[in-house]
Parts: sequence; structure tokens; C-alpha cells
Amino acid sequence: MGGDLMADPAQPEWLTRREAAAYARVSVSTIDRALKAGSLRSTKPNRRRLIHREWLDHWLAGAATMLLLFLLFLALLVLPLHSCGGPGVRHHHRQHAVSRMAVPTQRQARHRGVRVKRRQ
Repeated sequence: MGGDLMADPAQPEWLTRREAAAYARVSVSTIDRALKAGSLRSTKPNRRRLIHREWLDHWLAGAATMLLLFLLFLALLVLPLHSCGGPGVRHHHRQHAVSRMAVPTQRQARHRGVRVKRRQ
């Protein structure tokens, strides 16, 4: 998002809706929706709506952040969540997940009717 014009000091500070759309590489209707929603600031001197370049840059930075958050959200929805990582991940932490205290003793196992191998 945002054009190569951001670093150009010759670019005017105040942009019309069309210039702002070209600068941001979006449609004029996208600029109009942002103005209507209040997420993009503008001023209207002499019947002409103008957008300051810094306001547009701020709006673009916010839009890029929202896009990244949305993509992260989609990735979390689509990708299966594994508690142990996934294929190729060493599972050495599994031995720490179950402590010796959590393993039933022979007496507890007999009481529950479960056979347990003896520890070596």
C-alpha cells in the first residue's frame, strides 16, 4: 500500500480525492468510504475536499496493520492447532509434560484395574 511518492518531497502536501487515490493506489470510492467512515481525515476549504499527505500516510499505515491482523486471524482459523508443534518438531518436551507424580503407582493402578509396566 502506498506509492513510491511517499519519499518524494515534490509531491504536494494537500491532495484531492483523486490524487489521494492515485497516491494510495486505491479507488476513489475507497477514499470516499474511508472519509465517510471517519477513518481518513480531510478538510473542505472553498468547496474542495483536500486530504493532507500525512493523514493519508497515517490511514495507510493503519490499513496495512489491519490487513496483517486479518491475515493472521485467517491463518489461525485455517491452520490446525497442534499442542506439540507439528511434523519435524522434536517432542522432547513430552517427557516433561507428565511428571513422575502423575504416573500412577502399582497400587493405584491395581485399584483402578489398569496394568502398568514396571519402571526400569
